[in-house]
Amino acid sequence: MNELFILRNIYLSDMLRIYYQCLRNSLLAKLRGNTGYPFTTCKNALEACNYDLKKAEEWLKEQALKLGWNKAYKLAGRKTFQGLVAVTTNQKSGTMVEVNCETDFVARNSLFRKFVSNITEMCFSVAKEQNHFENAIAKTYFNSEEIKKFKGLDGESVENEIALLISQVGEKILIRRALCLNVSDNLLIAGSTHPILSENQSILMGNYGSLLVYKSTTDDEKIPFIAKQLCQHIIGKKPERIGEIDKDQPKENVDNEECMIHQEFLMETELPVSQVLQETGISLIEFARFERGEDLEEEEINITPKISKLQL
Repeated sequence: MNELFILRNIYLSDMLRIYYQCLRNSLLAKLRGNTGYPFTTCKNALEACNYDLKKAEEWLKEQALKLGWNKAYKLAGRKTFQGLVAVTTNQKSGTMVEVNCETDFVARNSLFRKFVSNITEMCFSVAKEQNHFENAIAKTYFNSEEIKKFKGLDGESVENEIALLISQVGEKILIRRALCLNVSDNLLIAGSTHPILSENQSILMGNYGSLLVYKSTTDDEKIPFIAKQLCQHIIGKKPERIGEIDKDQPKENVDNEECMIHQEFLMETELPVSQVLQETGISLIEFARFERGEDLEEEEINITPKISKLQL
């Protein structure tokens, strides 16, 4: 009888041990999924917090912030010529953001891309709230230092979110600049990037980006598509200004043309942009173009974007 009692206790003890081990493994898997930190780091966090998942996440965040800030200080002098340009629009509002890192490897990292997506969403929220219109356009440019003071989507400061990302990817991260646009009346906004690297079609990411403010005399459903093609043209042909037919004369060598209306349309090179605009009823108001890492020097990171507009 005693032997049966002992065997029963051993069996129950083993079952309890297996149950707790499965529970701990489940918590470990969940913590890794929630935070993206390595197995050993998550295991240490759970052990330090007596397997309380919420406390473990907070512990990891505190440790990561300490590590991130320390690392950010050490990496301050590094160059950040890689990264992504992100664009999102809804026809009446739009934003374009450039976020830099040190290597293409990190630029392709899912954590980095999620961070870029979150920053773009945050800036897009700012864009939609703008109401100080001038000629039906509300426009704000934010530099790196200004963006760092924003609150992120989860309520955490952007500055802390940068530190957290640095602790995860091990490289310097720079939110270089953001342009926020909002339009009223009959104006519309289009945007695009090149190449289109993101799977999320609402937030486009690439090495180049552009935003275009325009208006149309028709409600043709093809107009937004053509406007997006014009954004691709801005990226590819890099015009200096829009230009006006009665004021700007085309250059003899079309390859040196800086005036957009006189350039060969990127999608149909036998047509000048001016003809495309005439045939579709589109009028260009202004545009902006970002190129990842353009003119980027660490001692001069607050660069105002070149915005070309038609003088109304």
